[in-house]
Amino acid sequence: FFFQAEDGIRDIGVTGVQTCALPILPAENCWSTAYWDALRSNPRDSGAPMDLLTEKTHGCHSTAWWVNGLQLKLGLLGKVIGFSMLAMQIGHMQSFDQSQAQEMLRDLTTGLGVALLTTMVGLVANILLGLQLTRLDRFADDLVVRAQTHGLKIKVSDN
Repeated sequence: FFFQAEDGIRDIGVTGVQTCALPILPAENCWSTAYWDALRSNPRDSGAPMDLLTEKTHGCHSTAWWVNGLQLKLGLLGKVIGFSMLAMQIGHMQSFDQSQAQEMLRDLTTGLGVALLTTMVGLVANILLGLQLTRLDRFADDLVVRAQTHGLKIKVSDN
């Protein structure tokens, strides 16, 4: 099903070769091997091995998803700060005359620029990281499915 290579885990059931980006631990420390060993031991809680495998494959992504959400919040915070700068500039204007129009517009667009740029950066970063994390989650799901499929074969062969 899986065989260990120097640079990762290769799946012989897939056309082509897919290599895991993580360093390979000895077989006794591998998540899937631990899952299969737990299945062989017939635990009292039959769902516990799957819960542990799922946590190992997906748990490390939770911090990255938190950062992904934080990017949106920081973008919105930048918008609030930019509009606050804009409002402060308007509040400091004593009077409006034609000779000050160009200077006043330059001051006002600074706050507006901060608001728009921070919002854009937060949104773009959120989208890009979200796409990568979604893909990472799908690969983790696939790993769990493959380990579970092999684990079902182990359960059948042990019975």
